[in-house]
Amino acid sequence: MKHYRSIESLRAWMAWWVVLGHALHLSGWTYRVFDPGVLHYGLRLLERGSTAVNTFIIVSGFVILHLMLSRAEGYKEYIIRRAMRIFPIFLIALALAIVLQPLYLEAYTEYSWVHAREMRLDRVAQEEAHFFEHMFLHLTMLHGAVPEEVLKYSSGTFLAPAWSLSLEWQFYMIAPFLLAALMSERALVRYGVAAICLALIAAFHWQTVYSWAYPSMLFLSLPHFFVGIGGRMFLTDDKKLQIFGVILAAVSLPFTDYLAIIIWAFFFVIVLEESDRISVPRPLKALFGLVAWNKLAVYLGKMSYSTYLLHIPLFSLVLGLTGYWLQGEMSQQTATILVLISTLAMIPLSHITYASIEAPFSRMGGRIAKRYAAVPASSSH
Repeated sequence: MKHYRSIESLRAWMAWWVVLGHALHLSGWTYRVFDPGVLHYGLRLLERGSTAVNTFIIVSGFVILHLMLSRAEGYKEYIIRRAMRIFPIFLIALALAIVLQPLYLEAYTEYSWVHAREMRLDRVAQEEAHFFEHMFLHLTMLHGAVPEEVLKYSSGTFLAPAWSLSLEWQFYMIAPFLLAALMSERALVRYGVAAICLALIAAFHWQTVYSWAYPSMLFLSLPHFFVGIGGRMFLTDDKKLQIFGVILAAVSLPFTDYLAIIIWAFFFVIVLEESDRISVPRPLKALFGLVAWNKLAVYLGKMSYSTYLLHIPLFSLVLGLTGYWLQGEMSQQTATILVLISTLAMIPLSHITYASIEAPFSRMGGRIAKRYAAVPASSSH
């Protein structure tokens, strides 16, 4: 199976974009405290973590189709691999977030400069009032599918960034069936399923009965998955599928984040170069190497799940403990220094958790999947 360094690097850039945005929220240096100008708009861009997550979702659509085209396996084997890839680090991050909740409250709600303090207090109150409902939904990783009107803050309780993992899990569960239909040799099936999906996408975007704090319900984010899926279809050797992939991505664009599309388009050109589909001039290739093929970016990309899930618990631990130690007298300057130190500490922490949790459980998932795949063959003798 071909490994795209550019895709791994893109994950790194997006994960760290989210971390930096949250670091600004916690330290209080958001764009809101600066007059319009270069700094104001630069910080506003850094705080646009939603674009980073939308780009993650595009990547996920690309990668899941790539995996399915590269590895023939049954649904049971596939879902075991996916579950073992994301559940272990998610459950550990979730447990940490729950245990560290008092420190989270100290770090995120006791100081006037922290962004969205009132919302955070209300969210924690909802967690405590409906703890078991939220816990059940998180353990099934379906918390992102539930609208605010049914359970307030369902997608963002305990560990807010984990809303996107719920979205990923929703996609993983239906991906083999959806992609099989979209890859069908029969054009009527391909276009028919795409049309049904787009009708549902439009219905969920335009309805006014239910709302979600994040686009964490599958049909709200399916257009971004479709852009990634269309990109991978374009890399096949099937001309009809290439055309369909372009159409699928194009009709999804009205429901997407335009900045995420621009970022993906840039990196997709790098993917085309990496796939030997195009050849670019040397200066451009040098830029690609700097942005997408350097060892640091690839290294950070491998650990992006850990970085994405654990930075809030780490911020809570460091600033919460310091706040208690200083008896609530922490200054914004002290908080800023601690946020910087914590942000840098995410690199070794992510390395440790990737090496000790993510990679071993992922390998275990592969072994379990192979064992299941071998059962029919062995039982037939």
